[in-house]
Amino acid sequence: MRLVIALLTIICIMLAIFVFVNFEQDQQSKIEKFVDIGGWCWFNHPNVLYTEGYVFLGYVANTGEKHFTARVARIDPSLGSVLYKDLLDRVDDDHAAPAMDVLPDGRIIVTVSKHAGKVIRIAIFDPNNFNSNWSITDLNLSNTLLKGMLTYPSPAVLGDRIFIFFRDGNPSNSLWRFIYSDDMGQTWSKPQILLDPQGKAPGVYVIFTRVGNTVYFTASLAYGPVDKPKKNVYFFYLDNDGFYRADGTKIADMETPLNIDMIEKVFDSDREGLYGAWIYDVYPDDDGRPIIAFTAFEKVENRTYKHYYYTARWEGDTWIVRRIADGGELHPMIINEYLYSGGIWIMRSDPNKVILSRKCDNGWQIEIRDLTGNLQGLIREPKAPNEMNIHPLEVNGVIIWQSGYYREKNILVTPIFYTTHK
Repeated sequence: MRLVIALLTIICIMLAIFVFVNFEQDQQSKIEKFVDIGGWCWFNHPNVLYTEGYVFLGYVANTGEKHFTARVARIDPSLGSVLYKDLLDRVDDDHAAPAMDVLPDGRIIVTVSKHAGKVIRIAIFDPNNFNSNWSITDLNLSNTLLKGMLTYPSPAVLGDRIFIFFRDGNPSNSLWRFIYSDDMGQTWSKPQILLDPQGKAPGVYVIFTRVGNTVYFTASLAYGPVDKPKKNVYFFYLDNDGFYRADGTKIADMETPLNIDMIEKVFDSDREGLYGAWIYDVYPDDDGRPIIAFTAFEKVENRTYKHYYYTARWEGDTWIVRRIADGGELHPMIINEYLYSGGIWIMRSDPNKVILSRKCDNGWQIEIRDLTGNLQGLIREPKAPNEMNIHPLEVNGVIIWQSGYYREKNILVTPIFYTTHK
């Protein structure tokens, strides 16, 4: 009798383990590869959005030997299906990924250009009718560029006005400008200056996110390419009345060109004794208070740097800045770009969390952390030595990232994956 009871007990335990394991597997969403080779630069911002039940991603696909194509993918997470649309052929590198926003009538506007190009391609399409009726026009700005080339054209829709913000120049000599349209893209204004480093540095980087009728901006100064410093973190926002600081103090009307001294400095890398800082994302919390995600660097020796992830959150009367994780550097796996990090992104489904790529013992892994740095989940560990899981994005619980062996902006060899996070 005791033997029977013992056997029944063992069987029950095994059944319980089996049910638990299968329950755990059911809770873990399947990881899907949906692009064989592709990628993007984090300044193609925002290159992902969710609308009408679909996730849309702008990226650059490697479609052959040194043959890159700027492309938009539509992911249906409920069905696991993906559709693709090529927008611009024979681009040079991953800095040509399309960016996008949603128009008042529900259609999506997409903007793209070559890295250091002169023409912005503007596409408008119905998210529910992805395979047809794309309106595509080219806007040539070659005669109006102050620095001779443009990169990262990105749209933002405020009411009936469409803005396109872009970098004019290169990291060694640049400012940021914008154009706008009040007739749904039929005509466009002349380019205006958005932000000028005005002698503080040779160039400037800008990232923005549009939520509702507000565009949230963050910026860093640029002293050149490769391992030349990117310094400080700045903030301002735009609404229909002009430019503002985080506390609501008006900086200037929209027609006034901004310079770096006019906007709010959130983080001073020199004062913190660091080599520099570089912006990655900006997004508001549920109360509309901005959050900034960025990296900062400590120089160890020539062309060797420690990377740290930070968040900065506006608390209503002050910025709270926190170092939340170590280790996002991609060097020595990549070529030349010593200040490239794995990437950090404020989660759109829960702005109290970030998703980031961090170097671990065997490569780079994708983690979720809260804004103070507490680990909240592990999305992807390296599956092979030195596997790089990088550039994470998230919208509506869908997480997207590049995986493999990232080498350089013009050597695209990474597949792109997605999964859903519950």
